[in-house]
Amino acid sequence: MSIFTSRKLHSVLKIIVPVITGILITFNSTAQILISPGPGVTPIDMVENIVGEGVQYENVTFQGAPISRGIFNNGNTTNLGLESGVFLTSGSGYNVPGPNSSGSITGANGMPGNSVLEGITTSTTYDAAVLEFDFIPESDTLRFKYVFGSDEYHEWANTSFNDVFGYFVTGPNPDGGMYTNENVAIIPGTSLPVTINNLNNGQTGNGP
Repeated sequence: MSIFTSRKLHSVLKIIVPVITGILITFNSTAQILISPGPGVTPIDMVENIVGEGVQYENVTFQGAPISRGIFNNGNTTNLGLESGVFLTSGSGYNVPGPNSSGSITGANGMPGNSVLEGITTSTTYDAAVLEFDFIPESDTLRFKYVFGSDEYHEWANTSFNDVFGYFVTGPNPDGGMYTNENVAIIPGTSLPVTINNLNNGQTGNGP
């Protein structure tokens, strides 16, 4: 997926994961992903991991419990599809590596949700994990990869417990005008946001 921005124009990137319980990254594998959960990992550490070369950034902020953010590597030994990156979760980052063999693993942090994400879901959100920063790309194309997972699979798909992920951009639209909290995390071929109720096999309790 690509975010197109005009050269040298200023944009704000907001990565938001306010979900009800669940975690952002889950997978099945015999190999082990290596994680560094917060609070030892700062929001600036995470942005440094994301942006790469050719992107200037500033005004880094984070909303959420320190344990809900972190950095991972060794992902190429799993089926995650990413070698390294950052994770955001509504629970504990220590649960990210798995395996999840429990039907009730959770880690509520007692944090508030996020009103921006509630604009793309009908559910009230709790335990938001929000990484936000301003950036200026040196080229006209910015690409990112993400993996969405949730502990609500498979027991709570197609119920009121609708875990959801948002990747919001505010800034100049190269086609004219401005983006304002434009969610670019959309299921390909649709206009649907990334949620467990939009990504599943249609049956509660039988897996995505």
